[in-house]
Amino acid sequence: MARLLLLLLLLPILCVVTAQAEDLADIDTPLGRICMLYDERWGALPTDTRLLVASEPSTGCTNNTANATNAASFKGRVVLFERGDCLFATKYAIAQSAGALGVVIWNSDPNADVVAPQPANVSGFPPAGSLVFMGMVSFSDGQKLLGVAKNNQSVTFGRVSDVLFDANTVVFSLMTLICIVGGICWSNYPELRKCLGGGDTGTMQSSNSSQAAQDSSNTGSGDQVSFSGRHVLIFLGVACILLLLLYFLYKYLVYIIIGIFTLVGSVGLARILDLALARVACLSPQIALPGFGPTPWSSIVATLVGFTVGITWAICRHSHSAWIAQDLLGMAFLTSTIQSLTLPSVRVATMLMVLFLCYDVFFVFITPLFTRNHDSVMVTAATGGSASSETLPLVLRLPRFSAPACDQGFSMLGFGDVIIPSLLVSLCLRFDCLCRLAGKRSPVSWLRFPYAAASLLAYMCGLWTTYMALALSRMAQPALLYLVPWTLITVTVMAWRCNDLDVLWRGDFDSLATQSFRRLPTVATSADDEDERDGAPLIVATE
Repeated sequence: MARLLLLLLLLPILCVVTAQAEDLADIDTPLGRICMLYDERWGALPTDTRLLVASEPSTGCTNNTANATNAASFKGRVVLFERGDCLFATKYAIAQSAGALGVVIWNSDPNADVVAPQPANVSGFPPAGSLVFMGMVSFSDGQKLLGVAKNNQSVTFGRVSDVLFDANTVVFSLMTLICIVGGICWSNYPELRKCLGGGDTGTMQSSNSSQAAQDSSNTGSGDQVSFSGRHVLIFLGVACILLLLLYFLYKYLVYIIIGIFTLVGSVGLARILDLALARVACLSPQIALPGFGPTPWSSIVATLVGFTVGITWAICRHSHSAWIAQDLLGMAFLTSTIQSLTLPSVRVATMLMVLFLCYDVFFVFITPLFTRNHDSVMVTAATGGSASSETLPLVLRLPRFSAPACDQGFSMLGFGDVIIPSLLVSLCLRFDCLCRLAGKRSPVSWLRFPYAAASLLAYMCGLWTTYMALALSRMAQPALLYLVPWTLITVTVMAWRCNDLDVLWRGDFDSLATQSFRRLPTVATSADDEDERDGAPLIVATE
């Protein structure tokens, strides 16, 4: 239960992270070529050589207030700022007001990722046509530029042709598919086992409840939380409170979130490894552990491996290769969360998905109308502004495969964009299994699980729609804006066409066991044409 409470604590902020559009520039210096990430909405890159000047103090600000003592020397030059102490927009305003021609921010943490500077809200960008650009370089490259500025040497900026479609998009899709399919099969294991095991398809007998309970115990699928409409409303309220706390106290709460992610990700990875290792004969014997009782060796090995990966990531999370451990923990976290949460009906699924879609839209686009600096609560909470080098770990991360060699950037996919729609896919799989066990004919004769397949296909279409929107607009895209319509409309229309909408909407799956069905006449030309080969007789409900 403690693990589920931690999952519920993290889930409200899983939708925070959205993809960011970035551009890549090449800086030709006397010390070699340097990569810079920037967003062209700040301003166009210059085409001629420019002189650099380093801000004093290095950040140029304190508590979001300008305090650069050498601002008079900024005019006509590109200013170097250290990251931190104030928003990116504040550094930009300092340089612009002093007559600078550009801003280059160098990372204060040698191990932190380089990102394109973003304002707290889209309205924070200067008017179109601005001649002052802004970008970011790594800590090591920043030290090179400081040396160039000290020697009063000039540099040349140039834009590197970027790739709208990166090959890691395909890998993201496969990773997402693995998590969703693994999670929903794990969540519905008892029903899925009976359905695929060729049990009695004409009835759903209560005498099998003990076997289902045993299946749940063996796989951990019994440790689940089912949402009701009231739970969704409470959950949304908690989400708003946590997001506001993260907005105001990011630099403190981010470490708590990192700790919770490490713990829950390690536990999730251990659970999955335990299921796999339990089938290894040499690990099946048990050993008596003080305070835990008889414990299989498989559980001990799985726990050690899971927490080793988690602790290693927590210690080395700023290294460039830390994305490997983070993705292992992230996929385990996603699979375990999808298994642990269930929805009773499409009505509750609609409430959850639509309310969180509104939650995203409100905190991204509406909150700038109320905040003091006109910044977006969602975007600020996701990025931490510019005052912290720590980022929320609630994303899958992959390096850009098709990017130039000097680009060390990453692409990201938020966990919430996987978990929330997948709960509807899990509900569809459970309904498919119960329909087969009740002897109900599939609306698609060649599919065993038509609703699950349709909802999963709709999810992938929504995900790729998000990628296309990101590539075309070059702006951050909240994936739920595309995933929710794709999945909900697909399932609703299919259920309406198949006369299943009432049962799915109410979640009255027990009625499937009491419905009367009659067998359809069939003409089988061969054994392969008979639906009985799959344990699914041709039957339809009667009035």
